[in-house]
Amino acid sequence: MSTTQINGVTFCRNFVNRGYCYGLGCKYLHVDRQIESHYKRTGRLPTELANEWCNTQKILAKRDPNVCQDQNQSKCFRVNCKFGTHHVFRTDMDAGNIVEFTFRPSPKMMDYLAHIYQAPKPYWYSDVLCHIRTPFPLLAEHIIKVLKTFRIQRSQVSFYYNEREIMPNDSNVTPYSLDIGNGVIFLCSLNMAKVRGKNFTDKEKELLVSLIEDHPKKELTTNRNNDKDTSIAKKNFWCEIAESLNSASGNATTFNGDQLKICLKTW
Repeated sequence: MSTTQINGVTFCRNFVNRGYCYGLGCKYLHVDRQIESHYKRTGRLPTELANEWCNTQKILAKRDPNVCQDQNQSKCFRVNCKFGTHHVFRTDMDAGNIVEFTFRPSPKMMDYLAHIYQAPKPYWYSDVLCHIRTPFPLLAEHIIKVLKTFRIQRSQVSFYYNEREIMPNDSNVTPYSLDIGNGVIFLCSLNMAKVRGKNFTDKEKELLVSLIEDHPKKELTTNRNNDKDTSIAKKNFWCEIAESLNSASGNATTFNGDQLKICLKTW
């Protein structure tokens, strides 16, 4: 086998240590440990690999401004990327290692999207192309960025696969660990408890103050004690105020005691 003297080669640590690399746009050289050890001793690579490294460096040296910057960090999973072209450095990317990762909204999320856009419930989903061993935190970050355009915040999103919740920072989860088939379907669930509620109208605020002033235990709003009996009394007080306000306002939207306490503090 012919070899070539070459300097400054960087090897992909994932590929050397594990035998695979999940980076679709990995710009480092993929070799086994034996070739890496030989290079460290002699500074020589098989000619074919040396040429592959040189071609990669030539492409990178051009600093093409039209290239997707996320792809340079192996963080672009868009099926049709509108942020630039993608370099193709990989020669060992087996098509069998690429999966179509599909994430769909839960019914609650569909209701939320229909509400904020004042439109019928959408049949909406998004496909992501990734390696079967891509760590889930990278995919979760991509999904969260996509959902941000729908006015959905990071804290509102939960991920489920086969009714099992997946933590967005769990690096042990990969498409390979979930499903070895042609694709993976993930359900994105909206945590409705963290969705911003309806704003109070001036009329509702005035009604709230009036109900508090007329209540025989209004002093509980300024009571700073946190003992058990006082806490129970405060909870019952705000429940009664919420029930009275919801009944008097006649709106379809109902408020709970916690929302009323926040309204009173911030008004």
